[in-house]
Amino acid sequence: MHLTKTRLRALISEAYRGISDCHQIIDIHDRQSSHKVLNPYLVLSAVSAWERFILNLLGASTKPDWNPRMRDERSSPAPWPGGKGDQNWSKNHGGRHYLDSRLIDADVLEDPITSYWKALVSTDYRGSDPWKWRLGSFDSGAGEESARILRQGLLGAKTARDSVAHRIYRQKAAEAESAEDIENWHFTWSSDTYVKTGNPTIQNGYARGVVALFIQLIECTAVGIASRNGWAQGGIRLPPDWFEDRYRWNIGRLRRAE
Repeated sequence: MHLTKTRLRALISEAYRGISDCHQIIDIHDRQSSHKVLNPYLVLSAVSAWERFILNLLGASTKPDWNPRMRDERSSPAPWPGGKGDQNWSKNHGGRHYLDSRLIDADVLEDPITSYWKALVSTDYRGSDPWKWRLGSFDSGAGEESARILRQGLLGAKTARDSVAHRIYRQKAAEAESAEDIENWHFTWSSDTYVKTGNPTIQNGYARGVVALFIQLIECTAVGIASRNGWAQGGIRLPPDWFEDRYRWNIGRLRRAE
């Protein structure tokens, strides 16, 4: 196994630096909320931090010469659990998610890392506040509804990111409205401006909920790996003040999903 405690700490540190970009955007929005362009870039930054974390995790687990600054040869992110690429992978790999297969094959874990994923997912918003938090988990004991909540949160964020990165808000909105299976399109991110004006945008409360989701998933992924390998969690778990009732970066009532 190429992944070590030192490597895990390095990649988690890099991930938290990425999340810090989100914190700065939130801070600017709190002072200058009229800048609507901040909402799309908040989602873009959060998803980018998550995707880079996953690519770093795979690189650190499979490459003997890996370091945090190494350029990854992949031209696209790893398939998202529950997404179409992941579903195609699962069909040919015993039903496993892509990420699970890669980490198990690299001897990082004996069981799926996605089974460690447990997060409070914001399913609604009020202004700048994520709202209606529901527990999402891919743990087989949590049930299909819990898995659906987490899958919806993940793929909703991915769809929002795609809309921002490729400027295809209207296309994604139209696809969502015309889809027979609307859940596959995860159109949970649009502001009520779309209803009023027909112009789909990213809403700030939704964007903050995306940040909260990936904060939780990055931490529980790293903690799960450390726990499974008997490594101390110092430098891996987030500081407690990130999970206060009204924590310092103002993302609703973020707390750990225990």
